[in-house]
Amino acid sequence: VRPETRPPTPPKVSTDEPSLPANLTRGLVAYYPFNGNAKDESGNGNHGAANSIKLSADRFGRDSRSYDMGRGPLMSMQIAKLPRGTTDRTMSLWTNVTSSREAQGLVAWGNARNGAAFSLMIHPAHDNNFVVSVWGPVNDIASGVKADGTWHHLVGVYDGTLRIYVDGVHRGQGGRGVDTTLSQLFVGSQVNGIQRSQGLLDDFRIYNRALSAREVKALYDFERTPPAKITKRKPVLRRKSTTPPLAVAPFDERQAKAHQTAWARNLGTRVEMSNSIEMKLVLIPPGEFTMGSPASEADRGDNETQHLVQITKPFYLSVHEVAQEQYERVMGENPSAFSTLGEGKGYVP
Repeated sequence: VRPETRPPTPPKVSTDEPSLPANLTRGLVAYYPFNGNAKDESGNGNHGAANSIKLSADRFGRDSRSYDMGRGPLMSMQIAKLPRGTTDRTMSLWTNVTSSREAQGLVAWGNARNGAAFSLMIHPAHDNNFVVSVWGPVNDIASGVKADGTWHHLVGVYDGTLRIYVDGVHRGQGGRGVDTTLSQLFVGSQVNGIQRSQGLLDDFRIYNRALSAREVKALYDFERTPPAKITKRKPVLRRKSTTPPLAVAPFDERQAKAHQTAWARNLGTRVEMSNSIEMKLVLIPPGEFTMGSPASEADRGDNETQHLVQITKPFYLSVHEVAQEQYERVMGENPSAFSTLGEGKGYVP
């Protein structure tokens, strides 16, 4: 069989990644995976400017898949549906930051006064621990985990109590009052663009509800799993099919014989043959026909409704009806009433 002359099918590249569990999409206000851009992939359209950030490799070593907070312009945007006042909320992100003598904001919104901001940051007043803050060191909840230049998963939650989680583990909580005013969202700094961070940030999510400890652990487990490797399929050289077309009724005698001949050649057999008891058989090719009779036909039975029948495989059919002698040679008996030994033998000449 000769290959087709048209170009082979190009290889397919699979870039599919597992989907976030359904319960972790509920209440999602914004999601920034930094997949080569600053787009919000929550479906809510809270995009950052495409040219506003510099990108770097993420925790899995993939190029241009994390926000480099220490290079280029600061990322900030207006989001009308940011949780405000005393409402429940959650922030989740991955970061790789090294300790310094200065406070470093990671994500924040609100105002620079006690209880009016909501942020995740690193603060030297807490030995460069990761903290969740509502502005001012006395209002911070420290995690006891120090920024060490490796990737960590941070989650800040408020539901009347302020909580912080690091790498899926609950690290601290306190009854700090929160009354956040609406402002720009700052990514890579504290509110108003101060206390900028010099590290990397990735997979930043904002929820308008408080994630439970179990949900935080599930999100950590989901996001720490390396993505599936990209697989490239080898190009497949398609070959022309040599299978003859189906015999679709109506067709005339000449067309019927042409179908039979084509299928016999394809199968490497004959159109007509005889079996071991000298029955003459003819090849019936695959095809379609309408079985039944039209409603206008006289004396038509109720079981003769017209319907399409498909013959999916070729087979041989006897040219003539099966004779009693032929049946008996195959089956070893003759059940016909109209035989020399049957109930109707008087009708047999």
